[in-house]
Amino acid sequence: MSNNFLTMNEKLLIKSLSYLFKWAYHLNLILGFGIIGFTVINFIKPIKAVSAAYLGKFNLVVQTNSLVSGSKVNEGTVYFDTISGNPSLVLNSSWHGFFVFVFIACIVLITLVYNYQLWRFFDYLKKATTQETPFTDEINKRLIFTAKFSFLIFIIGAVASVIKIYFMKPFIINNMVIIPTFDNQIINFLWVGIGLYIIAQVYKVGVELKKEQDLTI
Repeated sequence: MSNNFLTMNEKLLIKSLSYLFKWAYHLNLILGFGIIGFTVINFIKPIKAVSAAYLGKFNLVVQTNSLVSGSKVNEGTVYFDTISGNPSLVLNSSWHGFFVFVFIACIVLITLVYNYQLWRFFDYLKKATTQETPFTDEINKRLIFTAKFSFLIFIIGAVASVIKIYFMKPFIINNMVIIPTFDNQIINFLWVGIGLYIIAQVYKVGVELKKEQDLTI
């Protein structure tokens, strides 16, 4: 039987993506360990002030004065603007360098894991092009692992965000009131995990059907 589930252009695309994510992973590996190494050296012997948004998302309530001309509103009327953001911090504390290191190490780890899984996924898919079906156990395992990893990141991030909201009180810097809020961007990991899990379950059915077909031949 001939291998006809992919065209030549599709095979070339899969092969190109496999090489692309492979080189991207090794490049990110070098850059990631370089950044972590610099952070460690800077923590031992401070060279420059290192900042990071390791406390996540905050709402900044900025108190300002309205000076509207040509209206009946009295000058000096107070109003508030609310701005959401992830402020980068530089604190005069011995713990600051440690928090920056943990934050950067987590970002590097997450990036490398996703990059590696993409590389291996397309690598296995490239090897599967020599078969009559793209359904293999290796690809299914990659999908399930990445889905579970996404769920884990979501749970850890959500718990850390709730702890931040519960224990951190609003504080004031000049005319700004800084209020800790939930890091809703962490929900993206939940959607990725759900999407990959659904794909993995559909893919699992294909793998089982392929095995049944091989047994009947």
